[in-house]
Amino acid sequence: GEPANWFRGPEEQDTVEQFSSYAAKAILGDKPYYFINGFALGQWASGATALAATRNDKTATIANPGMDVKKIFEAIKLAIDNKPFGYPIVVAGYPPHLREVVDMAIKENFDLSKHNIIGVVGGEGMSEGQRDLIVKQRDENGTLTRQGFSRCYSTYGASDLDVNLGYESDFEVELRKICHTNPQLAAELFDDKGSIPMIFHYDPLNYHIETNEEQHLIFTCTRNDRISPRVRYDLGDKGNVMANSDLLAILKKHGVTLKNMPRTNLPFVFVWGRGDSIVSYRGAIVAPENLGEAINRAGLNEKIAHYALFQYTENGKTFTEFMVEPKEGHDLPPNLLETLVDHMRDINPDFKKQFDECADPDGKPKLRLFEPGTSPMSVQRERYP
Repeated sequence: GEPANWFRGPEEQDTVEQFSSYAAKAILGDKPYYFINGFALGQWASGATALAATRNDKTATIANPGMDVKKIFEAIKLAIDNKPFGYPIVVAGYPPHLREVVDMAIKENFDLSKHNIIGVVGGEGMSEGQRDLIVKQRDENGTLTRQGFSRCYSTYGASDLDVNLGYESDFEVELRKICHTNPQLAAELFDDKGSIPMIFHYDPLNYHIETNEEQHLIFTCTRNDRISPRVRYDLGDKGNVMANSDLLAILKKHGVTLKNMPRTNLPFVFVWGRGDSIVSYRGAIVAPENLGEAINRAGLNEKIAHYALFQYTENGKTFTEFMVEPKEGHDLPPNLLETLVDHMRDINPDFKKQFDECADPDGKPKLRLFEPGTSPMSVQRERYP
């Protein structure tokens, strides 16, 4: 389709640069760092905005390989060769691409885990299973079980609003992981929606966020440096907001104590994703995150390249499919559908209720398994890299 054009003035651009520099300092202090921009360049706003946001940061050495995974990996190796050991390297990009970078390094026996590499992802949601494939993993004895980055944080932004609306810290990461193992806590925090959203903190002095009847997030940008105002703007993202004090009170009620507590009293925004990425299974909201977590719990993270939820209507009936594409050279268990459904029932109570009450075999989810490189996800990526 036709792209939308968003106009930004110099004052707004200066503010974005200041925020980006502050975000870097919040994590790295005053240390100089190497910034590798793996977002889409050209006409796409995310990569161009990330470049503009960091270009005047005197502490940053910048590389712009774009979305080419091999070039991102080469840029990391170049940064390691040219900077002192332990020098911070920030790699920004989309979650699947950063995962591929780590897979590529493992295949080449290039140990990323020895270096201070911090992933910053955006553009789409990230399951905790996906984060585990990006960040180095250790077992209970401290033995390295998977190489990877030191840390990985997600950011929430939108080209038509701002490069960054919400930020993830160690608190949000730890809270999200605990919610996967504490369904009672998750149910109260997220209004029994079944799936666990992305969790970010945001600054209400920059954005006033509301929700409407469809649970869409409605944004009003409150700074006066914009030449194109955004007033009660609907991105199409489903979500909710919660005060810091309310969230901490719920944690206390459930007896949950985290190692990483919030460093500010900023409120939180919960993001389930763009409305068209979520399916309604017999009235139950099912997000791609649910399928991703089911794959994670089944221990199949490293065997599956792509997955998706897909629905279509035929002869008046709605069919729901789990699309799964394995990685080259990996076999999947013959009972994959039953395994995924069992985990989905544990993860999402609404899905469990509707699945258990469905007497029509056509109403049960089906599995569509693809040969490596042949799924719509792979075809689209090849066509529009």
